[in-house]
Amino acid sequence: MAATPPPLSFTLFDLEKEVYRRNYKKYEQYLIELCSYLDNKGLIEDSYIVNDKGEPVKVQNGLHPLSGIMSFEQKVEIYNRIASCITAYLSDTTYTPSDEALLHLIFFKTNIASIFYISSFNNMDHILWNRDLLTNDFRLNLATELDIKYLLACYTLNSNITIDVDTLINAIPYWGASWYLGLLYHHHHCLNQRIQENFNKLIASHKQFEKVSLDVTLAELAASPWMNCSYWDIENRHSVKKSINVALKRWAEDEIQPGLKKRVSRYIKKTDGIKRIVVLCEKYFSKHAMYRSYHLPISVLKQHYDVTLFCAEQDFDDNSVKDFHRVITVKDSAQNIAHIVKDIASIEPDLILYPSLGMAKWTIPLCNLRLAKYQVMCYGHPASAMSDEIDYGYSSGFAQGPDYQSFCMEQVIPVYHADHEIVFQKHSQFEEIDRSTPEDNVVRIAINSSLPKISNRFIKLCSIIKSHSSVPLEFHFFAVGNAGCELTAFKKSLQERIGTCIVIHPHAHYIEYMKNLAKCDLAIGTFPFGNANTNIDLAVLGIPKIYYSEECGLASFTDHATLRKLTLPDILKPTSEAGLLSSLIYLIHNTNERQRISKELRNQKPTESLTERKEDDSTLLRSIRWIENKAILTINRKENQS
Repeated sequence: MAATPPPLSFTLFDLEKEVYRRNYKKYEQYLIELCSYLDNKGLIEDSYIVNDKGEPVKVQNGLHPLSGIMSFEQKVEIYNRIASCITAYLSDTTYTPSDEALLHLIFFKTNIASIFYISSFNNMDHILWNRDLLTNDFRLNLATELDIKYLLACYTLNSNITIDVDTLINAIPYWGASWYLGLLYHHHHCLNQRIQENFNKLIASHKQFEKVSLDVTLAELAASPWMNCSYWDIENRHSVKKSINVALKRWAEDEIQPGLKKRVSRYIKKTDGIKRIVVLCEKYFSKHAMYRSYHLPISVLKQHYDVTLFCAEQDFDDNSVKDFHRVITVKDSAQNIAHIVKDIASIEPDLILYPSLGMAKWTIPLCNLRLAKYQVMCYGHPASAMSDEIDYGYSSGFAQGPDYQSFCMEQVIPVYHADHEIVFQKHSQFEEIDRSTPEDNVVRIAINSSLPKISNRFIKLCSIIKSHSSVPLEFHFFAVGNAGCELTAFKKSLQERIGTCIVIHPHAHYIEYMKNLAKCDLAIGTFPFGNANTNIDLAVLGIPKIYYSEECGLASFTDHATLRKLTLPDILKPTSEAGLLSSLIYLIHNTNERQRISKELRNQKPTESLTERKEDDSTLLRSIRWIENKAILTINRKENQS
């Protein structure tokens, strides 16, 4: 797992002292350190994890005195102070901030915007007004290049300012590209309607990004929207990925020396079969969902081919590497692309396999390069790469029937799991848990999805459910992988849209997470992006989950793909959003029916049927064989034509 960054060298009191003494050089050092710390997965709030005994244990220091176990009201007071420091610094017309400091505010805008959203300021518009760059009726008054830089540094998606995105991207090219990516970098959720509308305007200008000249920093910033666009609840959500690919491909090709390009071209031309496979894997440590999903098929692949793993050192472990003949470590950075290509070329692979695409900074540029004759992606993150250099997509656990090809640029391999073959790995800490819900007449509804999957339509659905319920409800959010100011901002947003009947569970050890989940009566599937391994967690606990698929992308089929081995009543599988609402209202008010369905689920022994290995999973192997056979047919066809 990723290493915890070193603790911050300062506290909030230090920030306040330097800014109010107008010692801005020192304050900028602190500000840059804070931005870098947050980007390296440091948490601005002291971080606690709930252990197996249900006790909070501090695992990481944040910006003292801000603490994850403070009340929400106490946190708001601290965020007000942080936002006030930034306001004082940027509002002082006698000082010109350094370009480095302003760029950090732009690169890491999502974190800065969350701080201001939680605070009483809500956004950073007031700073532009303080500098006479904004009128009372929110019209801009910009005269110099520095004025534009201030606008780029202070504009957030929660802004009241109306801007022309195309013009601003091109006003100062590098700064404009940084601003565009900074607004999307680690943007996981639109907290209100204004943010959603500004976000939609930003995405509408994605074609402008195709003309951008990238450097390493921008290439790494681009990895986040490339991944997260799959979650966006908008039409043509992957169009931004296509535009990012255009810019990334141009940059990545420029990073590779001509001699290395010729070497790659030579071994590709002489490839006459598939013997050597290179697996470029983003996450493969034993506790990760990727290992739970792909351990069996990759271990089978090893029996038939020479298989090499490329993976960042923190993203695999001694157990998971047993699935490969050898391992070559990389750094999760776009800065090392040429070195990684050199290592790949030394193996001369016939086929490159990406078990997932989107969770690492180094894989996304690579998938826009031709490094083997055959290049295959799996749908560990269920979305097309939208890259001209990916030839095939491995269908993984999807059931045969829907037109998956309509969502993909690469050819979806028509090899599917038989019902008895799809197998998920148990979590390494799995153990049977007795489910016992509290007897207090409160119906607890679980949403055990990561934050990007929770769309505004989903939040609106929760609000409607609450208004139509005659029994008290609690919505339990298990926001996997998110913490700090992002979750605090999410909590504020939920309180404004749903009310106080929400519980956001902090990250916990697997057993403690399962114990908290076991207290819930129902679960709702997110849409349009569904779930995979979290469905297993619900099923083994016997918690009825109501879900539906809009059939609008690969990700909308994941719930069905995961749960299709179980016999589920129709009430859990509605075919529309209205049907989802109807099923929820009925089961919320019918305790006996919930308990009956739960008993039926447990009687099907999901722990065994979904996670226990019955036989070797050969679907990935059969997919590679399918590619080989297709290649032979193509060669024979060309020979006959000649």
